[in-house]
Amino acid sequence: MSTSENISDIKATESAPKRQLERARVDFSSTKTQMLLGALIMCVSCLVAYGQTVLVTFLGQDLTYIQAIADTLHGSFDLVLANPTSILLIDYLLYHTNTLGFHVSNILLTASCAIVVGLITLELTGRLGNRNGALSAIWAGMLFSVYPLHAQSVAIVSGRIELIASLFYLLSVFLFLRYRLIEEKQYFPLSLISGALALLLSAQSLSLPLVITLLALHPGRNRYAARKNALADAISCSGLYWLMAVLSFFIHPHYLGPVDKKTLLLLFFPVNETVISVSKIVPLALVPLLCALMVLLLKSQIAKIRLNQRTQTDLIGSVPTPPSSTITALILVVWLALTILPLTAHDSHLFLAAAPFSILIAILSLESGNTKDKDAKLLTSCGLVAMTLLYLAWSYLLAINLKPTVEGSLIVENFRRQLINAATIDGNITLTNWPKNHQGVPLIGAAENIKLFLAPPFIDRDLSPGLKVMNETMPISDSNKIYQWQQAHGLLASVAKADSQPFSSSNMPWSASSKDYFINLLKGSPWQLVDSTSPGASSSSIVSSSAPVISLMKNSVRLWAGDKQAILSLNDKIDQPVLQENRWILKIKIADHSASTVDLAVRNYLDETKMSKLAGKRIGADIFFDLRELDNYLSNGESQQIGIVVAAGEVVSISGVEFVSVKSAQ
Repeated sequence: MSTSENISDIKATESAPKRQLERARVDFSSTKTQMLLGALIMCVSCLVAYGQTVLVTFLGQDLTYIQAIADTLHGSFDLVLANPTSILLIDYLLYHTNTLGFHVSNILLTASCAIVVGLITLELTGRLGNRNGALSAIWAGMLFSVYPLHAQSVAIVSGRIELIASLFYLLSVFLFLRYRLIEEKQYFPLSLISGALALLLSAQSLSLPLVITLLALHPGRNRYAARKNALADAISCSGLYWLMAVLSFFIHPHYLGPVDKKTLLLLFFPVNETVISVSKIVPLALVPLLCALMVLLLKSQIAKIRLNQRTQTDLIGSVPTPPSSTITALILVVWLALTILPLTAHDSHLFLAAAPFSILIAILSLESGNTKDKDAKLLTSCGLVAMTLLYLAWSYLLAINLKPTVEGSLIVENFRRQLINAATIDGNITLTNWPKNHQGVPLIGAAENIKLFLAPPFIDRDLSPGLKVMNETMPISDSNKIYQWQQAHGLLASVAKADSQPFSSSNMPWSASSKDYFINLLKGSPWQLVDSTSPGASSSSIVSSSAPVISLMKNSVRLWAGDKQAILSLNDKIDQPVLQENRWILKIKIADHSASTVDLAVRNYLDETKMSKLAGKRIGADIFFDLRELDNYLSNGESQQIGIVVAAGEVVSISGVEFVSVKSAQ
């Protein structure tokens, strides 16, 4: 090459524009970027909403699951078949019995479910034309993350089954939608595997095949007229799901059941009624939903205007029209119905049902079409206001629902520490009461769970052989020291064996000889005492007063309630009735010509508001009341008072009241 050519090349190079590196930037208009940021927001939402649960101790059946894992790792497989221990195995290997790790895993699983809910929403809105970015998807995941009825599923370790089953269910739906939209075959087997795992874990997943079939019938963005026989195509896609469901039905034979009307109420008013009544939160829960409904009505009106404009400009037929959001909404409604159809309010926390419910609200409340015109911007703004109100309302209700679980954890932890101390000091102890539940939250279920507190892996030595948990029919060991959990005071107190003598009026007929007893009994009560045994006294005088009257007869007493129901409370305080076998059955002997409508009332001796009623079993002239049916009488650790209930206007004659053995009442 000549020198002149080299010089010309250098000049050309110098004259050419210099290349510069473009600055890195985040493209917020990209749907992938929006969804990534949305996933981070959902994770933060879950961490904030459920952060207070990380210190919750093992509750309910958690102890049984952990013990089953520990036994399995030591070569004992007795419990592994009866408990789904495999889902907690990794947590146990990582955290042992540190509950913080278990709860962090639950929160992360909930966040994962929320993200998949967002991805499903993204796929569904993609079929409606313009996605409006990932706005609907983000809000659907956000609403799912704080749905109030998730409280117990997330806060209790054993709720893991529901979380993992729901995650596999939702993943199966999402992967199937991806397969149908872009027709990449690798998504289909992945969807089948996720569906099989969901069907294996939970009976709720039996609705998956029908949901898959409906989604297969839903036209995709590029498949408006792709196949002439859409039904045959849908059946061919969902056939394997139906086959798996049939096989798994034998694993969950008791899936189908009646629908509890309360389930539908809980869906819209998701609150723990033991903490706050539904009537108090109706505005808080209903107003955001009404706002979303108003946005939906506004969308329908604007959609009609757009349709008329297209008709006038003859655009219909020239471009494929995306399917209406009504089709998607109907599919979601059916999905929602399937998730709650076989359930009752007390055996499900509606974790999976929150997915179609959140997606439905987000899609209908936020504009999914063209976002450039003024109408779309107005709809989007109104929808965002409704979503924000609903998110805040659900967050508040979730905090209310989580409160009993957090409080119950403190009760169980307090009980556990005192139980370990008592077992360490006294060795052989008998327990007559324990915390069973707190405002609907299961604390310690069966008596067998209590012994797990005193054995590895929960403590480093085995103290459980010295513990006996007493029930209503177990005799008391003389060698054991008796402890009773007093819920009101939060104390595991040592108690002396109570005197087995019945109260004073048990050993004599209710007659004139008991006059002093009844004079003391009626002090400070609304009852009036009439001595009908005195010369010249008339028994008819008892019906002349509007107040309840007790009249002493020759060998009995006659009770008249007046114009209102009345309770004759016996003044004998009964302490520790669970420790006395002869105080489990109360017999009331009815005199001749007496009404038989007699019930029993048992109340806390210091708090009259804590009262329970019990109906008796009549055998001849005797009415037997089985006090074992009253949990507060047997095991709440507080003194009790018994009262005889007389209905309004009734006259009851009683000749004796006494405690008897169980055999005499059979």
